[in-house]
Amino acid sequence: MMTAHPTRFRWVLPALATALLVAQVLALGTRHFPEQVNSDDLYPYVFSQDLLHHASSVPGWTLSSAPYYFPDFTLLTLVIAATGWAGASIPTYAVFSALLLALAAGWLLKAIEPARDGAWLRGLLAVNAIVALGFLPFLDRWIWWQLAPGFHGGAVIVTVAAAALAAMEINRGPSGVRWVALTFLLGLGMASDSFVILEAVVPLTAALIWSTKDRADFVTPVRRFLGAVAVSFALLLLTKLYLAWRQIFFTARVFRYSPTPLRILTTMGAWWHDLWGERLLMTIWIVAGLFLVGLWWWGVERQSLRQKNVAKEKLERIRFLGTWTLSSAVLVVGALWFMGYWHDISNARYLVPLQTFPWIAAAAWVRMPKRRLGPKAQAGALAVLGAVLVSFAIWAGSSVRRERLVFPYPADVATLDDFCRDRHLTRGLSDYWTLHYFNTLGREGARLSALRATANSTYPASVASFWNNNVYGFLDHDDVAQKWSRPNYTFIVVNRLDEPSLRARYGNPREVVQAGPWKIWILADPAAATSRVLEDVRQRLRGRRWDAVGLN
Repeated sequence: MMTAHPTRFRWVLPALATALLVAQVLALGTRHFPEQVNSDDLYPYVFSQDLLHHASSVPGWTLSSAPYYFPDFTLLTLVIAATGWAGASIPTYAVFSALLLALAAGWLLKAIEPARDGAWLRGLLAVNAIVALGFLPFLDRWIWWQLAPGFHGGAVIVTVAAAALAAMEINRGPSGVRWVALTFLLGLGMASDSFVILEAVVPLTAALIWSTKDRADFVTPVRRFLGAVAVSFALLLLTKLYLAWRQIFFTARVFRYSPTPLRILTTMGAWWHDLWGERLLMTIWIVAGLFLVGLWWWGVERQSLRQKNVAKEKLERIRFLGTWTLSSAVLVVGALWFMGYWHDISNARYLVPLQTFPWIAAAAWVRMPKRRLGPKAQAGALAVLGAVLVSFAIWAGSSVRRERLVFPYPADVATLDDFCRDRHLTRGLSDYWTLHYFNTLGREGARLSALRATANSTYPASVASFWNNNVYGFLDHDDVAQKWSRPNYTFIVVNRLDEPSLRARYGNPREVVQAGPWKIWILADPAAATSRVLEDVRQRLRGRRWDAVGLN
């Protein structure tokens, strides 16, 4: 009698794990997306829409020090262009983001141990485990930020893929095609997010050095990797020079604060305090993952020092994964302290690599029992795993709601819509947090532009704010005639803005109205207010950009 061998169905479990991952992401989106969407969630969508429909205005965007060109803006724009979906584009992106991370994880596990089967399945299971954290209390938004565009999750995907290419240098020898792929991947990654330097460039260099140090030719993979890094840095520099020459994009500084001892200590204190609050469960997950990888690495190193029989391939594999995972964690945390980037618990999005890399590395540790199983026993074990995956996929999928995977129409947006419609208001001013929230989710056609809520050493409060925004959005544009024109700002949504500075710059309002949660000023002199805002725009678009607009 013939017995079906389980290897004939090796595609089944990865397919089930993929289905589970998709179901988990959609369930996470159902719970999180419509409840907590804000301007930070929405500006990548606005950027993609500009790229698709108002390409001439795209150079006017001001982006953060992590511009998120790739994969974030690239993938989201492709999703919108290919599907035509608007409201569902961000949840769709989250699904692709999770699948890309799982694919990169499987690729890394296969690259680090080519002879072993099951790498793609283990990569999928590792990412499933990470996404499953979103079902725990308070953790949904942290996992969602990892999957959504514009929150450093793209840097994690780039880094894991770069780690796979670096690992292949160890196990498969030199390859010109692979070197070119690594060079462009690192170049795109660093241009898109500076965290790639901390997550990939420096840690992978250290990982290659430590994992191959016992080889006679250890210099070769290290030299090739550093060569790719050098060329990618050159490409990054040339790209930035070209963008500056063509006056494309305004980009924030990487170093926004002076790294004084007091600021470093203050940041460390805030970081430590926040990790034991709302973030406690994620902190436990991070510490457990780093501890397991460190323990695994230390155990193998100790065996090697005692001259016990440790296979060279095993030693190199664990050294590579351990060095990369732990050094990237140290660098990311150290950079947050040194650069003063930790202000409150929302900055936990910077810790995405710490919640991801250790568990992808740990997936290389997972082994089936050493005792060889017969075909029937293997088939039984795989059937049990398959049943578990199906059960969890059904459970996760049962909570998915299609109507909650599109842009919501919040009550406060509807209130502001109604007010603008009843008062015939079409152009207003607000703070950044109201900007994309209302412009994207509103349905009556009124449009806001942003003012600075607070002053800093460079800009006073209540001037035009260009952060994560398009300076051309302050102007009106006739798409048929392809001409710019002056807007007429007639009201200000005052919430979160500084009223004394508003009065000093735009005068006392003609009327103050409370519409639901919104405090609204009806401007007494819209022409004067508009002129002041346009002067800010002119200063931003000084020179040939402003001349091209054609406004006096």
